[in-house]
Amino acid sequence: MFVPTQAQANRARWPSTVAQHPHGFMCSMECAGYHSSERRRQKTGKKTGEFETAQYLVMRAIKSGQLKKPKCCSKCGKNPGLNSRGRSKLHAHHEDHAKPLVVEWLCFDCHAAISPRQRGEDNNKAKLTADLVRKIRYGIVRDRSSTFVGNRLGISRITVQDIRRGKTWRHVKCS
Repeated sequence: MFVPTQAQANRARWPSTVAQHPHGFMCSMECAGYHSSERRRQKTGKKTGEFETAQYLVMRAIKSGQLKKPKCCSKCGKNPGLNSRGRSKLHAHHEDHAKPLVVEWLCFDCHAAISPRQRGEDNNKAKLTADLVRKIRYGIVRDRSSTFVGNRLGISRITVQDIRRGKTWRHVKCS
């Protein structure tokens, strides 16, 4: 009876990746992260950034036991507790995403102080500008329906409603 080795089992799971790999199997966490981003690029046509690859590698390292989450923040020493799924609320902060397994474990407040969120137009995924938000909230399209405005701008009507109610884009004022 034939019993496959671990490398042969991996080859069966990821045939295209392993066939291209010089060792024939995933030799390290970095290697697995690289090949997972290559598979995503092949499927979607989009390249995975260093940020997403670093997140993936940290997750894999925690699951495999290579990295261990501490109970307290490394900056303030506070224990943030557990989330609703029973997992620690600590964040893995990367100084350099090219070194994905070199992380500093921080609570939400310390992590927000080091790397603040990119709001509004500074967010690279934003579809709107501050001027468009002002027009939605205060300007000429104020009396149009949310569905009409959303269709014109390529956003959902819920997004338009959230802007009008002040739930999102709060930092944009009427100036």
